[in-house]
Amino acid sequence: MLDRNAYVMLGAMWADIRLAIRQSRQRPAYALACIAVLAFGLGICTAVFSALYSAVLKPLPYPDPDRLVEVHNRFPELHLPASPADYFSLGQRHELFAEVGAYYFLDLNQTGIDVPRKVNAVAISSSLLHLLGAQPILGRTFTDVEQRYNGPRAVILSDAYWRSAFDADPQILHRALQLNGELYPIVGVMPGSFAFPNDVTEMWTPMALRDPADNRSYFLRMYARLAPGLDAQQASARIDQLSRQIAIDNAQAHTLQSHGWSYFLNPLARSDETVARWLWILAGAVACFLLIVCSNVAGLVLVRSSERRFDLAVRMALGAGRWRIARQVLTEVVLLSGVGGIAGLAIARAGVALLARYGPANAPQLETPVFWFSAALSLATGVICGLYPALYSAGTASSSVAGGLADAGHQRTAGGAARRWQQGLIVAQVGVATALLICGGLMIRSLVRMLETPLGFDPGDVVTMYISLPALRYSSPESRARFFDAVLEQSSAIPGVDGASACTLLPFGWGENINTFEIVGQPKPPVDRTADLSTVSAGYFDTMRIPLLRGRVFTAQDHPGTTPLTVIDETFARRFFGVEDPLGREIKMPWTARPYTIAGVVGSVKVSAIDVDSSPTLYFSAAQGPLTDMTLAIRSKLPAGEIARDVERIAAGIDRNQPVYDVAPLQARIDRSLKTRRFVVSLMVIFAAGGTGLAALGLYGLLAYMVSLRRRELGIRMALGAGSGAVAMLVCRGGMALVAAGVALGSGAAIGAYRLIANQMYGVGIGDRSTWLAVLGIVSIAGLIASALPAWRVTRISPAEALRTG
Repeated sequence: MLDRNAYVMLGAMWADIRLAIRQSRQRPAYALACIAVLAFGLGICTAVFSALYSAVLKPLPYPDPDRLVEVHNRFPELHLPASPADYFSLGQRHELFAEVGAYYFLDLNQTGIDVPRKVNAVAISSSLLHLLGAQPILGRTFTDVEQRYNGPRAVILSDAYWRSAFDADPQILHRALQLNGELYPIVGVMPGSFAFPNDVTEMWTPMALRDPADNRSYFLRMYARLAPGLDAQQASARIDQLSRQIAIDNAQAHTLQSHGWSYFLNPLARSDETVARWLWILAGAVACFLLIVCSNVAGLVLVRSSERRFDLAVRMALGAGRWRIARQVLTEVVLLSGVGGIAGLAIARAGVALLARYGPANAPQLETPVFWFSAALSLATGVICGLYPALYSAGTASSSVAGGLADAGHQRTAGGAARRWQQGLIVAQVGVATALLICGGLMIRSLVRMLETPLGFDPGDVVTMYISLPALRYSSPESRARFFDAVLEQSSAIPGVDGASACTLLPFGWGENINTFEIVGQPKPPVDRTADLSTVSAGYFDTMRIPLLRGRVFTAQDHPGTTPLTVIDETFARRFFGVEDPLGREIKMPWTARPYTIAGVVGSVKVSAIDVDSSPTLYFSAAQGPLTDMTLAIRSKLPAGEIARDVERIAAGIDRNQPVYDVAPLQARIDRSLKTRRFVVSLMVIFAAGGTGLAALGLYGLLAYMVSLRRRELGIRMALGAGSGAVAMLVCRGGMALVAAGVALGSGAAIGAYRLIANQMYGVGIGDRSTWLAVLGIVSIAGLIASALPAWRVTRISPAEALRTG
């Protein structure tokens, strides 16, 4: 039961709310302006927070997620995932890890259906499912026998695939899938909440490793749960100590795990560091925009409070205390902010849809924590916007009562404190808008520099697609060569095709292939050298228009019986040969004792990102060593869909169970790598433009209000001989002085903020002259326009009328 004091308090709050509603209805334009500005700011902020929460802040849906880590190998020049040997050996380190698990992506084709298709499959250890606390909703996980090399086949389906492909058949455990021509009995179905490692995973198979103790191929994504009583810092220290011991033991053998190598641990996260970094930058930008919104609304409330001085003084004279007056004004602002927050949810919903389609995170949702964040933000914004106006209103009302109500009724100038606060808010708005404009401008310049960067190849009119041959059906090099030779030959004969080729490392494609090598005749360095590897068909360099700098590239005459050849890129030649001629030199690779002879040098290309320097690259002939997984690159001006249909027909004519998948123009893959950057830059520009507009609007409102208050003073000046132009210039000078102060403040803030975004810049520094000139010009013009309009109104003042009505 509530006591009497509680009832009194609730009654007073309800009275304040009713009065706030009545005040808003009396000034609908003022109320709607505040609500609109707040709704936009709060809605955008909520949408960005939803993406940040979904991708970074949301707790992982696993037991004790803060004790889960990912294990990597760190080398002097690169980071690699774990190897089967790492998985086997670290799994025995019970003083470090209570449990380990791993997975890797599989290339599986679903066959035995009308149209074969590539499926999103992952090979996973049963221990990883246990480590993540995941249990099938139907069936079981994998047995120890199924996880042995060449053990029995088995597959677990995702909930989405079970429902879409089998209509949620409850008898699914009695059925099997045909994958790569083999039957995989369905042993389980995972719940819809399990989307590991991503939300497009359709099925999981047992991770059956071959000779795990000796296999140093780095392809496993390995996760571990820390041992009981061990925190992340202690685990990192212990694994560093273990790495040093392993490096000492392997130093004489010159293995990869020697000089400069170590294990390192990363906490398990929802998204990679790049996505998280961009989201934090976006959150910082929207927070700055919300500051502008708050200061703009606070200025409106302060002006409204000044106009209500007589009304508030009357209420105080009738017995209302200063706290009562302050609480009333604060309630009005919080009410407007609450309504703005509710309206902002509609904007947030639209913003979330936009982020899901174009943003850096996958499909954020307006989850319950996001709603609570929005409610708390609305309340905090209302308090921030209304606190000083509430205190100011209470103070001015009190002074008016003390000095007589007539003073309040004939107040013609704003109080000095209120003027300083209004001017300070304008300076803050201009400053934040300037900082946003500078940072956004630098990001635009960085993006332009990236788009102007030479890629080393011509992506125009190139259509790409992937083909993955089943290893069992294409176990011999001859069978793989026959398939790809036939596909490329027939694809080249398609009318309108200018060239058809294949490779294993497509620029801006999926995956990577890095390995060590030795240069015959050069001393073995303390740290093994590494390079990107790509196996390419004979016409690859012509199709991609990668220039030949020296020597020759692969031809149809380079077959398995000829001298093994390799082609190196310019980065490889410059780094490892300097001024020496590399042609004819030999490269030794780990998988063969016979060295490869360097036949030519081609230009370097960007492989994964425009802002990453080209890595040393070794190319090998697909004719001399054909692989099962290749990416086709076809140059043609024909539509991508038409090319894809022709190649699918060709592949089906050679092997009816062989799908072609992931068809995309090469330029689209490059654009995909810039998607997040472009989106964040676009929003930064929108926030900066919106902030500048709000700052200009706030400046205009302040000057217009000040002109209305000083109408009598300005009329006297003009009556005493001051020209209208001089009086207008007085108003303009006051406005531009605030703009200048804001620009100075914003410039300093931008210099500080640049440190946070410097690692995302490409070819642009904080001193970029064109950006600064453009920003200063934009802010100055906006400030001049905002100042000129009230100044123009001054010229319309009639001195006689001003003296008579002032």
